Amino acid sequence: MVEVKSKRAAKAAKELNVGLSTLVQHLQKKGYEIEEKPTTKLTEEMYKVLLKDFREDLYSKEEAAQVEFSNTRKEDVGIEDTSEKKKSQEDGGGDEVMVSSPGTAAGEEEDKTDQ
Repeated sequence: MVEVKSKRAAKAAKELNVGLSTLVQHLQKKGYEIEEKPTTKLTEEMYKVLLKDFREDLYSKEEAAQVEFSNTRKEDVGIEDTSEKKKSQEDGGGDEVMVSSPGTAAGEEEDKTDQ
């Protein structure tokens, strides 16, 4: 049988994924005399009782540690150099927009004669 060294209460609480006060209250309900200090040493018997009673919390912690979060959306964000765009717009070399009247198709000229 594997012999367990005495553990500090805070370390056992962290391993079992429970709070120190929860751990101490549980041991006190089981009849053990224990102070609510993180440095309090637990006996091997106390630790085994805690392992038995908080097994589910330990499994939950282990499962949570195995969950891997991935960032599926990665993109580079930067500031564009807008000085070239400003110069071309000032020179009149900006984007040209063709406007047509509602009754004509793009590229067709409207008949400007009066009827």
